[in-house]
Amino acid sequence: MSNILLSSFAKFSTQTDVSCALAAGVGLVSHWSYFIRGQKTMEVVKIVALHALALTLLLSSTTSALGFYRGIITFAEISGSYFLALFTSIGIYRLLFHSLKNTPGPFLAKVTKFYYQWLTAYDFAQPSLRPSQPAQAFLLLACPPSSYS
Repeated sequence: MSNILLSSFAKFSTQTDVSCALAAGVGLVSHWSYFIRGQKTMEVVKIVALHALALTLLLSSTTSALGFYRGIITFAEISGSYFLALFTSIGIYRLLFHSLKNTPGPFLAKVTKFYYQWLTAYDFAQPSLRPSQPAQAFLLLACPPSSYS
């Protein structure tokens, strides 16, 4: 009986490994063929919708084929492999191969775009709005410059 369980687990593990390797390959190919080609800021809604649809289909197919618990685990492994490969490829590209790789600045600003989004959310990206005193920071947050007359 234990031999049957071990062989079925080995078969499942092999199938999952192949699926994860394929998902990682798709993550790399999607970066090198699509995401590396220019700005995608205007296509964010399409990209998120496509990923949500693909993840929903993957979740429904894994849970229906493998059962709920094993399907959730397989879904997490496959989607995690895809996103890990995609974001690792983006980070390595930005650090080693991008034309602006030698530009001085914070490490997180080189690797991700969320750094600038975090700064602009608090209006600290523009040097003229950077407060020199904590009281000025409170004033900027309470009364943004657009409300000044």
